[in-house]
Amino acid sequence: MSPSGKPSDKPQVKRFVKNKPKPWFSFDIWSWRDRKIAALVLGLGLAFGARAIETLKTVFVPTEEEIATQEALDEFRSTVKEVDEKEAQRAEAKERKEGEALHQAGALDWQQATYEDKLEACTVIVAQFWKDGIFVSTLQEKIETTAHVRFLAEKLVEEMDKTMAPLPDAEENRKTYVNQSVGEMAVLTMVMMGWISN
Repeated sequence: MSPSGKPSDKPQVKRFVKNKPKPWFSFDIWSWRDRKIAALVLGLGLAFGARAIETLKTVFVPTEEEIATQEALDEFRSTVKEVDEKEAQRAEAKERKEGEALHQAGALDWQQATYEDKLEACTVIVAQFWKDGIFVSTLQEKIETTAHVRFLAEKLVEEMDKTMAPLPDAEENRKTYVNQSVGEMAVLTMVMMGWISN
């Protein structure tokens, strides 16, 4: 009914429903039965949780023996790394020494040498000539850094490889270059390149 006393067209909605069905799961804190169930669930959770933690410990937490093994392995790897580094340094020093000595060797040695040794030898020669002021003034003034020295050394290697290129016949090659030194050939090459005056 409307306030005027006439019947209303709107459907009536019941505000209170008697005997409303409970949901399939409900928890009543005042019920002893629900309290017992909660305590049981909590106890089972704690028991299984503790067992799960112990299981995880056995899987993820290493034993003393495993820790000792890992430490020994780490120490071994560290030692191997140190030995490798020292060996690499020794090999590098040896190569550098061989390269520096090549500028005093013969032309036949040059033909057998590696590019790195040739470059090291030419770097020594160029650096010494620059230090002594032997280059022509136009070139001497342009050299300001070690990068310039290295660039000239690379060019010198390139030209000396042409100057001392091996001959097809091995015996003829030996006879031609047996008395030629790398130092002499370097000076001759630099004269031809116009780096030093004749």
